Order: sequence, then C-alpha cells, then structure tokens
Amino acid sequence: MFRKMEIFSCLLLSVLLIGGCSNEAASTKPSLDNVPVVEQPSDHQKRPTDHDKTHRGKPGADVKLLENVVHRLEPGVAAEVVPTLTADYQEGLMTVSLTGSEGLHILEGETHYTFPLTQRNEYPLPLRLLASEPGRYYIQMQITVDQQGRRTARALSAIVQVGDDGRTETGRQKAADPGDVIRLPASETIIQH
Repeated sequence: MFRKMEIFSCLLLSVLLIGGCSNEAASTKPSLDNVPVVEQPSDHQKRPTDHDKTHRGKPGADVKLLENVVHRLEPGVAAEVVPTLTADYQEGLMTVSLTGSEGLHILEGETHYTFPLTQRNEYPLPLRLLASEPGRYYIQMQITVDQQGRRTARALSAIVQVGDDGRTETGRQKAADPGDVIRLPASETIIQH
C-alpha cells in the first residue's frame, strides 16, 4: 500500500511540475509590447534599382510595332505592306522571324531579318502579301534580342484585313442575313416569383 501511495505522489508531483512549467513558459513569452519596432521604407521611399528601370510591365524584349494599324488588302491582289518595329536598345542584335497565318502568303521580302541594334530605333520589314479569300489574317513575328550576353524574346502580330471587314461606316457589324440563321428547337421553363 505504501508503494502505491509513493507512485501516486510521484505522478501527482510530475503533473504539477509539468503544469507549472507550461504556465511559466506561457508567462515568459515575449509580449508584443516588448518587441522592438523596425520600420520598413514605404513604396515611395524605395530607391529605384536597375530592375525597376528595365522591367516595366510585360517582361520580354523591349520591342513593339511602331504603329498598330490594320494593313488592308484586296482579295487575290498582291500588295506591299511595311510593318515597322521599334526597339529601345543602343547595342546588341535583333532577329525577327516572320510567318503568315493560314491563307496569307508572303510573296516577297524576307522571312528572317537580323538587325544590329543602334540608335536608329526603327526597323522596317517590307513584305509583299497575297490572300485569295476575304478575312482577317496576321503576320506573326517571333523576335529575339541578344544584348550584353542576355537573350530576351517577344512575339508580336500585325493585322492584315483582306476585303470588307463586315462593318458599316458607323463601325458596327452588319446584320446577318436572315437566311443564314439556323433555327434549333428549344424548351424553356419560366419561373415567376
């Protein structure tokens, strides 16, 4: 019996010690009042870095179309278009690969251009195009810029409209011919509250 009481008292003492330790640990945790405040500079106080200067907006090569215009052609008639790229680089090498979307044929002009980048800033791409069917086509451009051992890329498209684009002078789409409408059976349930 004495042995059972000895075991029981040891267990009770252990529970009290463990409980006391956890309460003491809780009371010795640092409060937020004692934590030093370290102020971080706000966004307007941050100093600009090279990354901030060179990466505004979309990442990739800093190349764009000089004018984002719709090049217009007549169906079945070859015509010249000259999309022009601009690049804000003082040195390096720019490579441009061109393809026409399905149905648009590049008859004359290069499909691969390589330009040394200089202060000139404008790079024309003279092409002679042909599309036999009316519609909207695209000149797809894959551009890479090699500058100071770093390669960046950008994909651009120039719009080519062949024939009428289906708009009136007010800029709205023409109404579809009623004969072009396909009627399909439908059933609907109207729920009224």
